[in-house]
Amino acid sequence: MMEMLNAFFVDLVWYRNSPNHIIGFSLEWSSMVKILKLADPIISTYNGYALSLSIILNSQVGFEWFIQNYNNIITVYTEEYKEIFMDFVNVTDIFVNSFEIYQPDNFMCRPLRTYSLPRSFVQDNEIIQFVKKQIDDDYYICTFINRKYIKQHNIEFDFTHDILICGYDDERELIYVCDYFNQEKYTLSTCPYSELVKAYKYANSYMEDENNVFYEHTDVGRINLLKLNDLYNDTFNINNFADSLRYYLNPQMYSMDYKIWIYKIKKESGAKKCFGIDNYKVIINFLKYQIMNNNYIDIRQLHLFYEHKRAYAVKMKFLVENGYCNDYSFTDDAAKLAKNAAILRNMSMMHNERKYTNITQNSTKDLINRLEHYLNDMYEIEIKLVTRLLEYI
Repeated sequence: MMEMLNAFFVDLVWYRNSPNHIIGFSLEWSSMVKILKLADPIISTYNGYALSLSIILNSQVGFEWFIQNYNNIITVYTEEYKEIFMDFVNVTDIFVNSFEIYQPDNFMCRPLRTYSLPRSFVQDNEIIQFVKKQIDDDYYICTFINRKYIKQHNIEFDFTHDILICGYDDERELIYVCDYFNQEKYTLSTCPYSELVKAYKYANSYMEDENNVFYEHTDVGRINLLKLNDLYNDTFNINNFADSLRYYLNPQMYSMDYKIWIYKIKKESGAKKCFGIDNYKVIINFLKYQIMNNNYIDIRQLHLFYEHKRAYAVKMKFLVENGYCNDYSFTDDAAKLAKNAAILRNMSMMHNERKYTNITQNSTKDLINRLEHYLNDMYEIEIKLVTRLLEYI
């Protein structure tokens, strides 16, 4: 990220926001150039997380809100584990984060202001001036574009997806955007004005499919404007944090009879659901099924699982540095969880790469055994970590 920013910007002022160590940037600009601040979103599996957190984590209260939330995972899965869909769920917010970014009137208890307007308010030939005006007023823009017309995506088919716009350069006629470039990594990049105009104009080409579940529950007809909520002043509450961990450790305490319909796996497919620590058994059964049948593994689910553990490490560091506990073994255990989750994800990616080669029964069994070993090890570490932390705080 640092190398990319250096390539794009001049006069960057880097800062470290103690004590939470949020890294971001600011820029001295003329009237021709302006780029808004971004932070490491920590969670970026889905754009709803990445774009909202890259704004929210620019503030201390936003960082503490993050520590308070993103502790729990819900997974919807088919009976034979052919398909799973994993997501974060915040007990206090009710709404699932990766989708709520597109429905800003659903926001509850968030340090982010959102405003929306119909796309019809901004004509194709007006989008550049509209973007520049909003950026000048310190608003980030989330809108849907057709990736086919953004050359850096390098695709030849229509693919409508949301994008975060955070800056512009009038002299070079470039827009600064965050999207899943570079092998699907969420990164900051640029596109020419002309490409954004076309991508905005043809944004609905892919989403007209009525069988597309994402289309059913996403309003692609909105433009969302986002800005930090200066009036938000809630601070970290250790009791609420502890409660969320108890829910995670004891899934039976949490009622999951809520918006299951928003997930990719529909009710009529016979979907089941699990919550919290019970996700481990779903993941191992899912991986077993995919590997034994030589299927492609949806890496997003493993990456979200990894980011949940990565967030653990950030949270444990916060607790130690802010005096909620003084035992650094919590941070060590959390770091080990994140490391093992990354290995688990990478091993699954290796399976996808070798999918079209001759795979022996022994190699399949060996991979399953290794994955199961990592998951069992992680399960034991996490049970002990959360139990011990709850006793401590």
